[in-house]
Amino acid sequence: LVDMLSRTRLAALLSPAEAPVCALSLSLVPPHAPAAPPEAPHEPSVLLCLGASDGAVEAWSLCAGREAGMRASWRHSQRSPLLALALSADGSRLVAVAESEAAGGGGG
Repeated sequence: LVDMLSRTRLAALLSPAEAPVCALSLSLVPPHAPAAPPEAPHEPSVLLCLGASDGAVEAWSLCAGREAGMRASWRHSQRSPLLALALSADGSRLVAVAESEAAGGGGG
């Protein structure tokens, strides 16, 4: 994560040694929403969610004037590439859609 005005690195969201990012979700989080960061519940923020090709998911809070903070991380049960991430309208749930093993092709 880089501040483009000052060209300074703010945070490393996924380690370069981890699997490549293949899904990304940016959601504006209004104050007092379930996804609002606990350290700034009265301020608007952004929830940045990253999904990797190995099924890893990371959720980060971005709030003006504060360091990016990881809110959660887990691995999708499929352990396969994530295709999409979406935050529910009320900000209480994150949906992760993974590639199905059956969709991987092959056959014959």
